[in-house]
Amino acid sequence: MVAWKQYLKSFASFFELSIAPSEMVQHNENGLLVSPLNIYELKNSLLKIMMMPADKYKEYCINSQKIKNTFYIENIITKWTSIL
Repeated sequence: MVAWKQYLKSFASFFELSIAPSEMVQHNENGLLVSPLNIYELKNSLLKIMMMPADKYKEYCINSQKIKNTFYIENIITKWTSIL
């Protein structure tokens, strides 16, 4: 059981840092954030998305497309270059 908990902890850390950091996901705007290792919160969030009306889901998708431009490498380089 301990190995399973360690695996989940590693997976949660990887997920938070590598796949969908909280800077990219705005809760209830373009996605849902859940606390690390909280499987009940994860379950409820997945159910919420699956039961979501199509228009609300489409809104999430549109909002996701808007935020992705912020994280394009070219845009990040431009911002850093202007700061330096």
